[in-house]
Amino acid sequence: MKGDYRMTKYQKAYDALVNKGYELTSKQISARFGIANPRDVVYSLRNNGFNIVRETVETRNGTTTKYRYVSSKKKR
Repeated sequence: MKGDYRMTKYQKAYDALVNKGYELTSKQISARFGIANPRDVVYSLRNNGFNIVRETVETRNGTTTKYRYVSSKKKR
């Protein structure tokens, strides 16, 4: 059936991180996509060749970890 395509949770996370370039925390990945273990999705993306980096960010309440995609052209 045309038009009945639904993205999986993994595909939604991939789209947000790789295609749209969002920076997301584990909590945001869980809340937005209903993923119980965000680290597993990040691990799978990395194993499929995507350069997902983890950054520790200082916040008012301590620290948090953000994930983002870095294309091979822009490695810092």
